[in-house]
Amino acid sequence: MRKLLFFTAPWCTSCAALKPIIAKASSDGRNIETIDTEAQPELGAQYRVMGLPTLLVLDEHGQEVERQVGARPRPHVEAFLQQHLA
Repeated sequence: MRKLLFFTAPWCTSCAALKPIIAKASSDGRNIETIDTEAQPELGAQYRVMGLPTLLVLDEHGQEVERQVGARPRPHVEAFLQQHLA
């Protein structure tokens, strides 16, 4: 089963705009983990997160499948989630 890591930070306004989309997808049963890079900087470093927001898709073995960095329009994010977590 694929998993999405959503890297965010309290000061990130683009991240805040994505939160409702991510929350809806999570409530629909998709496997999503939100990671605050201020609280857990080691995870940001481990996954080489260089910008926020970052959406990182992992396969069932924990290997990166795809990454999306930066703000995107809602339809683009929803399509990304549908493509990788359906």
